[in-house]
Amino acid sequence: MKLSNLVLPLALLLGACGGSEGSSTGVQASDAKGLVNQAKDKASSMLADFQKSSEEKLASVDTTLESLKQKAAAAAEENKPELEKLAADLGEKKAAVMAKLAELKDASGEKLSGLMKEIEPKITELVQSAKDALAKLKE
Repeated sequence: MKLSNLVLPLALLLGACGGSEGSSTGVQASDAKGLVNQAKDKASSMLADFQKSSEEKLASVDTTLESLKQKAAAAAEENKPELEKLAADLGEKKAAVMAKLAELKDASGEKLSGLMKEIEPKITELVQSAKDALAKLKE
């Protein structure tokens, strides 16, 4: 992951603003390297937390999707098309979210942050769609 694209300039800026005395730039190489490593660790941690949270939410969608498929298979012929369509729509939405999540692996810097901001509402929408589908099952 190329987090240094965002982290290095930030670390250099923060170090320069720190007013380290004894250096003409205000930043010593060891200080900058430490700041870069801290920023990389924080970014990696944030990404890991985001991915874990996303996986947990998607697990509930998987459960709903399986329920829909089972209900569609066991439903009366008149109800099958509606349940199959619900399952197919939910599956398509999930596939779109999964494709965006896969993009996170190759993203860095601002693109990574932008993708995370783009994906979060899509996951929320997907979870709501799953809840709506469950409500239709109970009707």
